[in-house]
Amino acid sequence: MYACETMGGADSICSDKTGTLTMNKMVLTKIWNKQFYEIDYLAKEQNLSQLVSKSMENLFLEALCCNSSAELTPESGSKTEIAILEYLQKARIDYRRMREQVNFIKKNPFSSARKRMSVIVDTKHNGLPVKRLYIKGASEIIVQSLTHMHTYDDQKLKLGVKDIQEIERIISQMAKQSLRIICVAYLDLRGDEDLQKMNGKVYDIETQDLTFLGLFGIMDNLREGVKDAVTKCKQAGIKVRMVTGDNSETARAIAMNCGIIEQGDGQAIVIEGAEFMKEVGGVVCKNCTTELCKCAKSSNEAEKNGTSLRVDTLGNMSRFRQIYPQIAVMARSRPTDKYAMIIGLKECEHIVAVTGDGTNDAPALKKADVGFAMGKAGTQVAKDASAIILMEDNFSDIVKAVMWGRNIFQSIRKFLQFQLTVNVVAVGFTLISSALLKQDVLKPIQMLWVNLIMDSFASLALATEPPSEILLKDRPYSRSESIVTNKMIKHIIGQAIYQLAVILVLVFLAQEFIPEYADDYDDVIRDRIQEKIEEDSDFVFEQSSLYHPKYNTDYYPESLKIRSGRFLTVTSENDFEDIFNEFRVPSRHYTFIFNAFVFMQVFNFINSRKLNDEINVFANMCNNLMFVLIVFFIIILQIILVTFGSLAFSCYSYYGLTIQQWVISLIIGLVGLVVSFILKLIPEQHICPKTQNAESKTLDKKPSGILELRRGSSLRKKQSMHVDQPPIQDNHIQLIEK
Repeated sequence: MYACETMGGADSICSDKTGTLTMNKMVLTKIWNKQFYEIDYLAKEQNLSQLVSKSMENLFLEALCCNSSAELTPESGSKTEIAILEYLQKARIDYRRMREQVNFIKKNPFSSARKRMSVIVDTKHNGLPVKRLYIKGASEIIVQSLTHMHTYDDQKLKLGVKDIQEIERIISQMAKQSLRIICVAYLDLRGDEDLQKMNGKVYDIETQDLTFLGLFGIMDNLREGVKDAVTKCKQAGIKVRMVTGDNSETARAIAMNCGIIEQGDGQAIVIEGAEFMKEVGGVVCKNCTTELCKCAKSSNEAEKNGTSLRVDTLGNMSRFRQIYPQIAVMARSRPTDKYAMIIGLKECEHIVAVTGDGTNDAPALKKADVGFAMGKAGTQVAKDASAIILMEDNFSDIVKAVMWGRNIFQSIRKFLQFQLTVNVVAVGFTLISSALLKQDVLKPIQMLWVNLIMDSFASLALATEPPSEILLKDRPYSRSESIVTNKMIKHIIGQAIYQLAVILVLVFLAQEFIPEYADDYDDVIRDRIQEKIEEDSDFVFEQSSLYHPKYNTDYYPESLKIRSGRFLTVTSENDFEDIFNEFRVPSRHYTFIFNAFVFMQVFNFINSRKLNDEINVFANMCNNLMFVLIVFFIIILQIILVTFGSLAFSCYSYYGLTIQQWVISLIIGLVGLVVSFILKLIPEQHICPKTQNAESKTLDKKPSGILELRRGSSLRKKQSMHVDQPPIQDNHIQLIEK
């Protein structure tokens, strides 16, 4: 519940692409080896002979089948590999048999840091044994190590600079079609190579003299409704950033397809993860200002070892503040890059939601204000680290979480507006009546009933209001935003003034205009007066404590004004007290006031459904059956209490109020709707000054340095960059604690 409520204030979402924005159902649609080969992925059968010559077929199949860890039955492993294996299966290729034919010497698995996968196998070439490296990975990375091309017609060609540039052009062309591009290559080993030598996490053998086999374009269609969901997020003031492992061109194309980047949006920037980390100085410890330190990573460890608790921050927060508003996509991203982005956004006081599915995403899921794990594709570690699990792995469900989160916040505000109004009126009226009349007009049992309406029924009805897309038209709630808004204060004060004025008029003037009719109570009064006269010959009605002009039986007209229920007048003269002491019957006057007070709360209850000065307070009321039932239940129970409650509820004992008095009570409540309408026409700025939205200030900032030069375009490879930026000095680094 806390996570859902927090989503109501989320103003930044960092979403994975695969499986969240897309269907995570990948299909091989295009292969390039000296020429394009289009694949009809809907066809039930495929013809491999149209792709490669017979003499090259074994080499091609080994590269695809052996350098893969995925399985089709049961389906497991990378969706990218599954797409390739499904194509081979349609071509009647048994990938498991291909794996059994070779002897695996070494396997180097794929990781987000390596961006490649390779195997070394013992196989045969032209009948002779050969030790061969098969490798596949991110196209723009593998292409840097290519020296030869093995063409589809079984020719091996040496690659020159222009050939490499042509391959890069093809990669860019395919990427603009929203394809994930995998480059497949191989290397025949001499046998004396050092298979363990590494540079970072990449083996040297994986970057030397590779022979190109093909570019594989894999399509992952957008989920239905994703573009609409992204549009709704933008309308709701939420910045959606896509974090993906695809290259910059592919990432930009997909971001444009789903609406994260709009056509002609010159402010949107696609940045690669490595470049982003270089720009912001990486993740460092706040205490030590170094990436690696001896600070404890948990409070238990800190307490046990007596060391400081590590608090992560960015090495260059000032730089992050300059560039982050324009970052729309982070391409070639690693989990550490996503984690760094979340740290920066949180330190800029954004409320951040993030999606993740892998074990390495756990730190980012924990760090975010709200972490979303994938229910289908997510690992158990990711699910444990998250606050919410998306059962369908669908981005549209995040929008629903935003709606529910805002609805929770709105429901609390509705309840507060209603309850504060009742409290102000009840407390104010109790103080005034006690001071002027020395009498409680509303009895404790009646106030308990009002409290039941105010607390239990109100919270149940207002909290069950279903969310609507209207909530997405508002901007997110900030961390420092008051739960009581200017509009709420306006309505609380306005309704309180109206209700207090009505009740005070009824207390002191109701006997002058509220209609009354004789009933059984009057017969009781007559009989009692007659008994007094018969018992005491000296009894003079006009001089007795029972005398009141309204009760003069000799001149009792057919129609009266309501009898006063005040014990004393404002001038402390006897009014109703002796009559009450004689008959112990609560006055119809105060019963009417109690009834009018409850009806004002019922209609203010309806007013509280709308917080943004919407004119139609009844809009979509039927969508909340609970609210309608509770309103009718309150009215029906009020009728029963007033009519039959008698002394138990301090109500008039002779069948409550007259029809006219019920109608007047209803009208008094309805006037509350008119008062609410008038209040909506009064600008709340006259009550409290309007504050400027901090987000709008942030979005006005312009990027500087390299990102200013590359606004609107993908940030390409590091080695081709020209960074016209002064070196970062220590005094430019601003470390902010979480």
